Amino acid sequence: MTNPTPVTFFGRLWRFTKRLTLFATVSAIFVGAAGYFALPVVARTPWAVRQTEKALTRATGTPIQIGDQRWSWKDGLTLRSVSSPEDFRAGSIRITPRYGKLLCGKPRATVVVDAPELTIDEAAPAGLPIRFPRSSKCGMKFDKIEIRDATYVVKSRSSSRPVRIEQISLQGTGKLDRRTFTLDLESVRGSVDGTSITGKGTLRVTPEGFTGELDVNDPAKESATLRDALRAAHVTLKKAPALSEPF
Repeated sequence: MTNPTPVTFFGRLWRFTKRLTLFATVSAIFVGAAGYFALPVVARTPWAVRQTEKALTRATGTPIQIGDQRWSWKDGLTLRSVSSPEDFRAGSIRITPRYGKLLCGKPRATVVVDAPELTIDEAAPAGLPIRFPRSSKCGMKFDKIEIRDATYVVKSRSSSRPVRIEQISLQGTGKLDRRTFTLDLESVRGSVDGTSITGKGTLRVTPEGFTGELDVNDPAKESATLRDALRAAHVTLKKAPALSEPF
């Protein structure tokens, strides 16, 4: 009968390492599974809704209310009945992360906003500075931003009748880089006083406020109503290039 080979220190260390690795793997699977199924449930609780409202309120400087909040791994985060006192409301806002890019350390997402309405009162005092969330050095990119059936309302000092730009549809891409959010619009559509608007442009949001420039079709470009309404939001219309004089 042969005696068993004594287990060396390194042998015991190897066994311990294998068991520890197995325990860590099993624990990670259970924790991951729990998080996978728990996050959609937690996201719609009143507590989670209040946390999102607080975060948006701190960022925008105005109270934000959310009627309903949902999370799914396919569609991402969906906020419904989003509103602030008097100046903004939206039917829904959906933010879908791109998980593959997140795992590579490149935060990216797509955003879809349905039926938003923004109201600007020229007589109202300026709001508080916008506080953007901290982002990584590479910033955060939005591969697609789509705004559907939006309405923009301006309460003018010189007129008792608000100016309304309706049926607005915007499509483009965006980037949050440090303290500046830039939205490059590939398509702009809307209607003001029966005049159709089509074009493209760039919008920027900084802690100091909102600026931008739009390049729209000629009939809309000649609209004084559109020009005045956009000026209230510090957005200008791109001028047509001057024609050179004939020789």
